[in-house]
Amino acid sequence: MPRRHFPDRLIAATLVAATAVGACAQVSLPDAYQTPRRPRVPLAEQMKIVQRLGAPIPKDAVLKNEKGETVTMGSLLRGRPVLVYPLFYACTSYCNNQEVDLVKMLNKSNRADEFVLGRDFDIVFRGLSPAEGPALAAVEKEAVYRNYVRPGSEPYWTFTTGKEAEVRKITNAAGISWSYDPKTNVLNHPACSFLLTPDGRISAYTIGDRVQTIPFRNELALAREGKTSDKADQSMMFGCIRLDPATGRYRVVIERTVTIFGIITLGAVLFSIVHM
Repeated sequence: MPRRHFPDRLIAATLVAATAVGACAQVSLPDAYQTPRRPRVPLAEQMKIVQRLGAPIPKDAVLKNEKGETVTMGSLLRGRPVLVYPLFYACTSYCNNQEVDLVKMLNKSNRADEFVLGRDFDIVFRGLSPAEGPALAAVEKEAVYRNYVRPGSEPYWTFTTGKEAEVRKITNAAGISWSYDPKTNVLNHPACSFLLTPDGRISAYTIGDRVQTIPFRNELALAREGKTSDKADQSMMFGCIRLDPATGRYRVVIERTVTIFGIITLGAVLFSIVHM
């Protein structure tokens, strides 16, 4: 019977596909694009999160909003919870994914009249790079806000920038470590967001690029009452990395591409086997 060896072929094909995916995940850029190796602090030490639930955010941290106006973290607390996103505006990968996924979630929730900006909570995007200023923050805000379906909420999205010392006041208080090289403008940081209570204490963390609807609903309810959520899962912490933590060299970050490629490869192999 020609199909009696199908299980063996299936196992072999699956192993081949898995190996191919694993190899893709480790592809490095050509040497011409790599920096010379030199002793460096391990990336895991440069960027990490120590979740400090209940800790206050420094209200005196001085920032610039997207209009170039001077604001403080305290002035961005308006009697509602605040969702804070530390990110790199010039990033076109993980940070951009965070913004896109957030808007998708908000647009979907608006149909049920929940998670309404200016009523239930506000959002502050916290630019990490000191090389970025209000002009770039304004461009970023326009790009994000034009995809949001609820009119009249523009005042409740704030895109900030600031001096590194002021930025680190906030991230240090939140237990978020990140690295920045002013010579190359390379910035590595954990992919995360955190939710503040109306009086400015950390109520919850989301680690990774997506705020999930059901957990966020529960976290927002707790934050509104001045309470804290459970600690977040940190398995997706390393989201926006420009350096390979193992080798110290630049490497292509293709997390989602690898996943899609793996599914396509495995499907193609299995299809060819079934129809042999």
